[in-house]
Amino acid sequence: MYRIRMIAFNPLPEVVPDKHEIEHEFNLGDLVWWNSCGTTKKGEVVAIVPPGEYPPTLEELPGWSFKSYGFGQPRKTTSYLIGVTVCRSKIRRLYWPTVSWLVRL
Repeated sequence: MYRIRMIAFNPLPEVVPDKHEIEHEFNLGDLVWWNSCGTTKKGEVVAIVPPGEYPPTLEELPGWSFKSYGFGQPRKTTSYLIGVTVCRSKIRRLYWPTVSWLVRL
């Protein structure tokens, strides 16, 4: 017997600067891809991080796992937090890739 369940995730809190104050290339919900560590990753922009600031913390993003999510220094330019859902699993990972690697789908 198979049991099918629906999994509902709470939406992420928006971390969006005022569009008039800061320029950004991608918007929330844009689909992007990039190559990292020999693999191609595809995901959705879930947060826009202003220059000089850190992305939301783990406590602010329940239901997400951090994989390649650097906690080094803040970026000097606008950056993006990308959400990736791993195929055939319930794992949802956040990445904070280098902006120059991102390509819009």
